[in-house]
Amino acid sequence: MHARSAVAGGALGILLAAATCVACRGERRQEAPPPLKPATDARPPVELRSQVIAPPCVAKGATQPSPLEAVANLRLAATKAICPAASPADVCSCLERDIGVLGDAFDHGPAQCELLAEASQDARVAQLVAQIAEEGLVAGVAYVVVMRGPHGWAAHGVATATADIDLGETPQLTSDARVLAVTEADFGDGRIVWVQTLATENDPTAGETDVSVESVLTVCRVGDVVHCGRVQLASWDARQGSDGECRDVRGAARQASQVSATSLSLTPVGGATTSVPVVFDGG
Repeated sequence: MHARSAVAGGALGILLAAATCVACRGERRQEAPPPLKPATDARPPVELRSQVIAPPCVAKGATQPSPLEAVANLRLAATKAICPAASPADVCSCLERDIGVLGDAFDHGPAQCELLAEASQDARVAQLVAQIAEEGLVAGVAYVVVMRGPHGWAAHGVATATADIDLGETPQLTSDARVLAVTEADFGDGRIVWVQTLATENDPTAGETDVSVESVLTVCRVGDVVHCGRVQLASWDARQGSDGECRDVRGAARQASQVSATSLSLTPVGGATTSVPVVFDGG
């Protein structure tokens, strides 16, 4: 009897303990979850930043500084929509018929047009070369900003251009221009498009070559009216000997950055950053 009672009591104790454990597990399952941490936006702030342009060569002596154009503010002027069309290719076809539509700096006549690979969602660059029949004259190249605005695609001015070369006067002179980057950002207070270009000229004379380099940033704000302006980012002049030795370098460079449609930051190489307002003229 006592043995059976002990067994029965032990079994009952085990059952009670098991029931208690089940209840404990149930209680743990019913505990309120820990409060959720507030969501945070881990995305970095939107920023446009230009490339820094180094001098064309490094001289043995110190580089002579030559200040860039002072910028009190960046003025963006209302632009005219040139060759409005449904696509960038259609804009290019229109410009090919008459390069003179770009303004008084261009003679009227046909041109070859090519859309460059550098592009953003709503901006392209068209490379235009005038068809010149005059012997001994090398046509310059124009790089045209093509953007999609509220009414479709259109050309909105020239980012940079090289001049025609008269081989009779300067037979060894060469020039080149290219687009370094096309970027854009929507800052909430405006959609901004950047086009950074680099132009280089080489003029060999008397066993030496004078090299000139300039980089320009075209800034456009896209809205009901497209506003554009330009700021110089680098200007270098160097002289190289026939052996390639860099004998003289002068100039300066700075970097641009933008985190708002209403201001632009400029940082000279080795200098302090300044912020300049963006001012809209007309339109």
